[in-house]
Amino acid sequence: MDHGHYVLITHPNLLAEKFAGALRERNIPYAVLVNSGRKRKEIEWLSIPRFVELDTNKPGQLQIPDIPVGAVYIFEESLPLTCRYLQVIRHWTSKPIVVITSMVNPRSIYRVLGASHVLFTCSDDVSFLLDNQSNPYEKDDGICSI
Repeated sequence: MDHGHYVLITHPNLLAEKFAGALRERNIPYAVLVNSGRKRKEIEWLSIPRFVELDTNKPGQLQIPDIPVGAVYIFEESLPLTCRYLQVIRHWTSKPIVVITSMVNPRSIYRVLGASHVLFTCSDDVSFLLDNQSNPYEKDDGICSI
């Protein structure tokens, strides 16, 4: 992993919660991206080490986090919110941005907005994304079905 940088994840569901657990187990520094104080309060009980709050109602306004951002994993909650996140965070990092989805939304829009990879999965575990030896999402088209 990228030393000195934080992995940035969204946290809308159990899959993201398990992924955060895998980050903790590997001692990988991470922060959770939220779009409101309400969302932050909803998940504070999970002992999240750091939050980055992004006001998605102001996508044109320059917003820069106070931490160095490495890889980003967006667990899709909704098409509009994922698109708003991508519009802003693509400017925060040159590392991969991976959108993890189980929905059949048009994945090409995420690529156009800056996602490096789009992973469609119905699995309840995507911790393999953290394994350096196995990166199945590194296909040329950036789409992998599991």
